[in-house]
Amino acid sequence: MKARYHTFEPGARSIIQMGEELIGHPTSAINELVKNGYDADATEVNVYIHIGSNKEDSFLVVSDNGTGMNGNVLFGEWLQPSVSSKRRKSKSDIFNRKYLGNKGIGRLAAMALGERLNVISKTINCARYNWISLNSAQFHEEVLLNKIRFPGDTIDNFKYLFNKELYCDLRNARKNEELNSFLHSKHGDSFKEGTMIIVENLDSSLYNLMIEDFQTGENETKFEDTSIMKSLGILVTPLSMSDQIQKELTNKGIISKHISLANEKSTFNLNYGTNLLDDVLSSKFELLNVEPIRILQGYSYRVIGKVDDSGVLQAKLYFNRIEGDNFTKNINLDVSDFNKIALGKKEKLEILELTKNEREKEVGSFIFDIRIYDREKDAIEKLSLLLNSKNSETKKTLSNLLGLRISKNGFGVKPYGDLDGVQDWLGLGQKRVQDPGKNIGPNLILGYVYLFSPNNDGLKEKTNREGFYENKAFNQLKGMLLRTIQEVGQLRYNYRLKHNLGRPILNYSTRPKSAEYLSFINQNVDNLEIVNKTKEFVKDTNLALDNAEFRLTLSERLASLGSSLELLYHELAQPITILGGSEMEIYDELDNIEPAITKNKISVELNYISEAISTLDDLKNALEPAIGKSIHRKFKPLTSFSKVIRLYNKDITDYNIQIDIDNSLNGYQITDNEYALWIAFLNIINNAIFWLKTSEDSDKRILFNLENNALVISNTGPKIQEDIIDIVFEYGVSTKPGKNKSGLGLTYTNSILQKNKWSILAENREYGPAFKIIKQLKNG
Repeated sequence: MKARYHTFEPGARSIIQMGEELIGHPTSAINELVKNGYDADATEVNVYIHIGSNKEDSFLVVSDNGTGMNGNVLFGEWLQPSVSSKRRKSKSDIFNRKYLGNKGIGRLAAMALGERLNVISKTINCARYNWISLNSAQFHEEVLLNKIRFPGDTIDNFKYLFNKELYCDLRNARKNEELNSFLHSKHGDSFKEGTMIIVENLDSSLYNLMIEDFQTGENETKFEDTSIMKSLGILVTPLSMSDQIQKELTNKGIISKHISLANEKSTFNLNYGTNLLDDVLSSKFELLNVEPIRILQGYSYRVIGKVDDSGVLQAKLYFNRIEGDNFTKNINLDVSDFNKIALGKKEKLEILELTKNEREKEVGSFIFDIRIYDREKDAIEKLSLLLNSKNSETKKTLSNLLGLRISKNGFGVKPYGDLDGVQDWLGLGQKRVQDPGKNIGPNLILGYVYLFSPNNDGLKEKTNREGFYENKAFNQLKGMLLRTIQEVGQLRYNYRLKHNLGRPILNYSTRPKSAEYLSFINQNVDNLEIVNKTKEFVKDTNLALDNAEFRLTLSERLASLGSSLELLYHELAQPITILGGSEMEIYDELDNIEPAITKNKISVELNYISEAISTLDDLKNALEPAIGKSIHRKFKPLTSFSKVIRLYNKDITDYNIQIDIDNSLNGYQITDNEYALWIAFLNIINNAIFWLKTSEDSDKRILFNLENNALVISNTGPKIQEDIIDIVFEYGVSTKPGKNKSGLGLTYTNSILQKNKWSILAENREYGPAFKIIKQLKNG
């Protein structure tokens, strides 16, 4: 048996596809060049973009002072796409930096930026500069890649490539005076070691982006908000902050080990400039240092923390919203229960590029630093002082910079959190619409999620550098972050409600003061027709509110009943099983057992049936107040309390919860609406059971007392947090852990009691929380 062996012969267009067509945005391409400098142990990378009135005169220079490439590398490995020495080792030689890329195609990112790509490089041991020059038009030809020829060699003075006619002709390029001026400035003169990328005749995508960013007039953009500067700032911010956030987490005891991105000698500075700023800069070709985003200091709330390998969140929430009211809260929560993310057709196809093992890898532990910015006038004014800007400029800066971003080994991963990418990649906006009070929207967040190798290598970055594949690890990351932000949203909501920040949230049963409004109209309007029309409108409005309130009350009763029926379902399981079993026993025994024995057996089975039916009757009676009997009648509050306790009998037995009842309640009767008290007892006891079940204290008690005609239900569980005790009955306030809390129970309890002329107060006693239900006096 014979066979011939073959090899691939890639076409010239493969270079375009791996470079120009693979990179989704000019900022992504520039970021790739910066990251290549970082991987080469550069301590400084400079980015300069020149925009001429004629597009052919435009150019880009990205230079670094890294280790550079000798002839063997530039004319060897560099010209072998997808070949990368970084895969043979995980860290750089000098500073032990964790490599940001190893696919071997990032070098072609510059192909997306313009017509002619020039690469000039020199190591410390090289006597001459190594260079190559590529024209992207060559790679659009329908020929094999090995047929494409382009110049490259060594040279004593790399500037000759751009100012000598011979070399310009060799490169098929014309002399660019502005480029030569730049290369003869300090930026070119100081280039002794490292790599310089020069792109001539910029692509329209980059050229037009720069023009749009620097347009004049009312729409003029501040330099730090321009696309390239913002992209570079977002890129390096997590690098400069990584050590800081890890030190904070170590000091707080949240992490025990500092993950080092490089050795202690490593420093990295990034500078950016453009001729479009010449009129405001002190000198030509001046570059500005790209610094971490300044508004990071002006947060209203900040949460820093860690999610470990098992999905347990440990975090600190800082409150910085009101001057002089700065404090911290601890958050400890299991956030591993995330929702499955429904993938679109594109994501399903993309994920097939991964192996089965890569698709099923888990996210691993990660840390985060998320800052939240309130948008009220006073919060904006406070931030404007920090930024030294007008309120309108501050709002614009916020809008341009906000977003939750991801970094891997110190550098930002596009496009997460970018306006031109996926700013709301967690879907926070949709969740905020569902509950705007508690859910935090994407226009309020500026944060970073820090991922490190090898912990988070289950997250696979796409080849085009536009995000991660939507595998299991990425879905886990999204779910855990959503759960974390939900918890922070609840605590922020409680704080804002207590301090009356934002729109005041009224009790949903509170009515507008229509009588006062009509009195105002009568006193200030002489037109009788308008007065009568107003009265008619107010009457119709009140009628509509009556109807809405009736339906809402009915829905609330059904909701409470639904909660009770769930308990009833579990309670009925055993009696129904007994009934079914007894029935089968009676049926089976009738024909096969002698009459005397059968009679005895039937007698025994009927006793079981009788006990089961008695249990069902007890449960039915316990639910009687919930089925709409809202008439005033004489009853014992103790009886209503006992009915509710019966619903929780299983939890009370399983968790050894003791019920202590004041003897004075045995004969205590009132004439009132039992349903209102039954609802109050149901919600208070439900909360008490929840907290007692989670308490590690062996003394688990629920107490029911009569104190000066006040009905008091207390328990030995955790006390109510002092910062919310005065708003615990407000809509949405809750301190229960977990995602299925509503904050509605006590709100409705307060509402239904008020409608029936009762008041309820919450307080902390020495042994735990207490709720006092007091009948209101007739005079108010």
